[in-house]
Amino acid sequence: MSPILWLKIAFFITLFPGGIYLIIRRILSSHRKSITVYLITLVIVAIVNTIILKINFNRYIEIILILIIPFTYYFFEYVIRYKRFNILSFKANKTIIYVLVFFPIFEEVVYRFFIFKYCSVLGFSGIQAMIFATLCFEFSHIYYLGFKAINKLFFSFIQSMLFLVFQSLLLKLSNLLCK
Repeated sequence: MSPILWLKIAFFITLFPGGIYLIIRRILSSHRKSITVYLITLVIVAIVNTIILKINFNRYIEIILILIIPFTYYFFEYVIRYKRFNILSFKANKTIIYVLVFFPIFEEVVYRFFIFKYCSVLGFSGIQAMIFATLCFEFSHIYYLGFKAINKLFFSFIQSMLFLVFQSLLLKLSNLLCK
């Protein structure tokens, strides 16, 4: 595979979502919270990638299950904030739950899913896909972290390894739910 194609794929996977995020943030201005803009961005990126990759029906179910996570989060936040729904333990620890559970799972599953899907369409091996996902992760975080992003190299590689091992987990869960 040519280095130019690698760069094009890396650009599409890392900078395209960022560009969509900036456009949506500009359109919605300060009327919306950043989480709303973030969720809209991830949904748009998931739809575009799904169309480009011509994903089959089982993968659509998997993507729908992945997209349910942030909307569930948004619903709980809305209920807690505006309707004064009193779940004290959830309300007290919601920031910790969001930071440690919802965001990493949602962002990394969507991000890794599409990277590995692109790599499988292009015929890469699992190790090549892991290296590519790690480099894309570093490339996308270097903008705001600078060279401190190098510290996340090992973390990113472990995430890629875990995703490679468990990548069919969501598909199996979605098949079980739909039977």
